[in-house]
Amino acid sequence: MPLEAPTAPTKDALLARWTNIISQHPELFEDVAERIETDAFGNILMSPPPDGAHQKRELRIATLLEMLLPGEGTVTERAVLTDLGVKVPDVIWLATHRVHEIEGTLPLAPAPEICIEVRSPGNTTQELYEKRDAYFRSGAQEVWICDSSNKITFFDQNGELTKSKLCPDFPTVIEPYRKSPQVG
Repeated sequence: MPLEAPTAPTKDALLARWTNIISQHPELFEDVAERIETDAFGNILMSPPPDGAHQKRELRIATLLEMLLPGEGTVTERAVLTDLGVKVPDVIWLATHRVHEIEGTLPLAPAPEICIEVRSPGNTTQELYEKRDAYFRSGAQEVWICDSSNKITFFDQNGELTKSKLCPDFPTVIEPYRKSPQVG
């Protein structure tokens, strides 16, 4: 008799699992909360800390979003509840009426309007696209992926965009480092 595939828990069950993890392991959330995610079954996944180049990309993207979009809805590494578990985009932007949701430790649900993943050396394209699709199923309007050459690819639920609809002035390539004036 063939075994049936296990059924993934509901979002309510994943949220309950996340709450349980927070209450049973508060030490995890003191120093490395942004590195903790769960899979579709609520199992804890931990990512290694990102390298400096990854962190600079995150910072530059967040800084540009703060400058180009209204409100205070830009933060880095904020948990989002998806049907694939709790995921942590590298940068998010919430519309002004949702800024209060940044507070606390519960994952955001629905997903922020913009979820951004900065590709790490260990990320596969499939993994990034699975996260992208999970963010859309959770309510994101756009998902951006920044690759190691600093190129931003914008997506909405219909596919790839030539530029962001929510932030049309955002560049398609970022400069992670400020240009220094020539001294001489």
